[in-house]
Amino acid sequence: MASKPNTSLAIASLVCSSLGCLLIIALIPLFPLGEEYCKIAARTAGVGIILMAIHILIALVFCFLGTVCGIIALAGIITGRFVGRRKAWIGILLGLLPFVIYLAFMILASEHNRPDFLR
Repeated sequence: MASKPNTSLAIASLVCSSLGCLLIIALIPLFPLGEEYCKIAARTAGVGIILMAIHILIALVFCFLGTVCGIIALAGIITGRFVGRRKAWIGILLGLLPFVIYLAFMILASEHNRPDFLR
């Protein structure tokens, strides 16, 4: 009996999501610079900020593609023609991780900046 093939979408999900997360991790060294990085970017006519925004956009696109590929892969896996459920789920979770972290930071920031009468 031949074994079922891995779905290529599960592998694509894992690769895209991993690449997106690595691109997000590559931005972490810029955060401690904060104000200093903004001054440097202002002296270069904002090119640094534009490149950072493009970097973030590319990372989020990879994470989104990884999530979508993982969901589509799960649909194919449920039919029983393919295997790769773990790869698809890991791709989905890695793809959603930057969005969840961003949402958590926004919730914490809104709690911190809330006016006194709303606390």
